[in-house]
Amino acid sequence: MTITINIRNSVDQMEIKDELNSNFWDGDELKAEVRNQLLKIATEFIDTLKIKNLVVEDIILTGSLANYNWCKSSDVDLHIVLDFSRLGIDKQLITDFFNLKRLAWNNNHDVKIHDHEVEVYIQDHSEAHYSTGIYSVEKNEWLTKPTKERPEIDQVAVDKKTSTLMKDVDNLQRFGPDKAFAMGMLLKDKVKKMRQIGLEKGGVYSPENLAFKALRRNGYLKKLNDIKNQAYDKIFSLPEDNDLTTEVHSDKQRRFMCSMMKPGVNRPANLSRAEAEEMCKSAPKAVKESAKEVYKVFLDRQLKPT
Repeated sequence: MTITINIRNSVDQMEIKDELNSNFWDGDELKAEVRNQLLKIATEFIDTLKIKNLVVEDIILTGSLANYNWCKSSDVDLHIVLDFSRLGIDKQLITDFFNLKRLAWNNNHDVKIHDHEVEVYIQDHSEAHYSTGIYSVEKNEWLTKPTKERPEIDQVAVDKKTSTLMKDVDNLQRFGPDKAFAMGMLLKDKVKKMRQIGLEKGGVYSPENLAFKALRRNGYLKKLNDIKNQAYDKIFSLPEDNDLTTEVHSDKQRRFMCSMMKPGVNRPANLSRAEAEEMCKSAPKAVKESAKEVYKVFLDRQLKPT
């Protein structure tokens, strides 16, 4: 399979500029109109959490728009910093809750500042954050001031990692829903761990992090999520009709449909639901097969799925 996307162009967008983005910055000071708007966005998002007496430790701007490697496709990375331990809730549970809220807000809204999309993130104050530019919007001061130092980039490694992962995502489309979903979950976890390791070892200019950014800018992270979600929907959906030519895509779906066979006309009274499920398990296990083949055992006994 040939990858036609120019990976190098995606990384070139991260080249160091001479100045911070002038739409956001006046020299190295955040423009008042931008700061006020970011505070409004953060406040509105915090209100959607519906958590009483929530103490916000800081609101920060980070990422490439708080640095010299900004480009036209840079997001506005707005982080709301909290101390999760003060909430008195299991950390994993509250982390999952905040992630769902963040994803819902980011997916449902198209808020932009000077044509740069705003991405909201809730950050635990103890969470390691790897960025060479961090600005406190709330305190109106730099926490980590960026420099114009031009990093050395291992372009060969970036290209290799990005190209390999793009092929992995494309190959998911060759599989049926069960395998596509399972492999999609593994690949998503692999990409996440790759980036984390890269940030810990080499910072924002590590080949792993640059490969992650190239995947995102070329739409491959979205493609991965779309394939995974579509596979999930197929696994847990049933056909709209009972036509025996309808394809059945998963063992889970077959077991469920078999268990729904009604006693009487469609299922003999002496054939229990459990027995129907067991019969279904013995059906062919190919990922894609016609319902006629899936229910061959039933057809042999003059049965018919409802």
